[in-house]
Amino acid sequence: MELSESYFRTLALGLVQLSFCLALLAGACALGQRWISKQRLAAAFRWILLTAVYVFTAAFVLNAFMVQWGFRGENSPFGFERLLDHSAERPYVYRVLSPTVINAVAAVIPETLVADGRKWLLDESPLLRYKRPGESWSVEKSKKWHVAYFYLFACLLGILVAARVLTRAVCDVTPLFADFAPSVALLFLPLTFHFGGYLYDFAELALMLLCLLALVKSRLIWFYPVYLLAILNKESNVLISFFFLAVMYDALPRKKLLAHFAAQVTIGALIVLALRIAFLDNGGSQALLSFPLNVLFWSSPKAYWSFITPYAPLILVPRGANLISLFLLAFMVLWGWNQKPGAVRRLVLLSAACNLPLFLLFAFLDEIRNLSITFPAIYLVGCHTVNDVYGRLTVDRQGDVDRDSICDDEDRAD
Repeated sequence: MELSESYFRTLALGLVQLSFCLALLAGACALGQRWISKQRLAAAFRWILLTAVYVFTAAFVLNAFMVQWGFRGENSPFGFERLLDHSAERPYVYRVLSPTVINAVAAVIPETLVADGRKWLLDESPLLRYKRPGESWSVEKSKKWHVAYFYLFACLLGILVAARVLTRAVCDVTPLFADFAPSVALLFLPLTFHFGGYLYDFAELALMLLCLLALVKSRLIWFYPVYLLAILNKESNVLISFFFLAVMYDALPRKKLLAHFAAQVTIGALIVLALRIAFLDNGGSQALLSFPLNVLFWSSPKAYWSFITPYAPLILVPRGANLISLFLLAFMVLWGWNQKPGAVRRLVLLSAACNLPLFLLFAFLDEIRNLSITFPAIYLVGCHTVNDVYGRLTVDRQGDVDRDSICDDEDRAD
């Protein structure tokens, strides 16, 4: 291989620049050691690491969602464009918040910026890999696709941050546990994509966590606006009112508690009714009944030994109805049940009581994304269970170490 005439000149210039950068870095480190305490450096490292982990986790889950479902093409009754122009079939058209946010953000992007990036939007964007074969593509559609993509990413980051704050507020755990438990939990979310994934799913979970956080912090002034947004994002979130009963049961007098609950149900019902009237002419139906199929599915032994591949081809993981999944869920809920906080236990019971009947009636087989109203409760009981189990293992290990030390002391004494 022949070297160009400018090779050594380019090499020398690069070494000079590198030396200058290293000198600046060494100077910054020296000043940092002198003027910045170890505690501040440790805090900076923690936040940089945590940010990286949350970004990586959100990106992984988003990619899993987009590869499997994307935005459903253009022929689906609940496809991307039909959701955004509110022509989707019922009940999907009722979920107006996420499409409205995406349209609003896309509308404020300068047209000159879109015109300058026309070629990139149509032919070069990495998001083109998620486009369905034969799907039409325009500059306007591409622009909204990109807005929707980053909207979903922001929702996933919001889930992680809200779950972290909620963990610290509700669970007696170490900062390390509270920091990384949300990421571990979010890695299980692709299991819920088996039968479908929708534009509004991530926003739904983020809004539920924010509602719960507002209640835990006793910030009712924040709860009500987020509650309204959650219902506009998905009409079934009127059930978040049961979060209120679970968390505020000991904090408010019974009359005031029931008055708030009644007000929330009334507000939610009015919003749902208004949405149904507004989209009365859309196709589809108010709800999709799957109960007969569900009876057949849950009565079949085969359902409890099924596996799926949501993470990588040929890498099998238990499906929602698999006995392994059911064991893990039951263990997390039942382990140390009486030691879990009363609000968390009520949250589990109330969310399950209102969600499980609807799941059997309207979900398709083991479409566990339809159990979303129980996800915050499952997360919190999971945190308590995992923390307790690993705490016991640590105590047992420390006991073994202490016993070994005692035996060694006795041997030396002999």
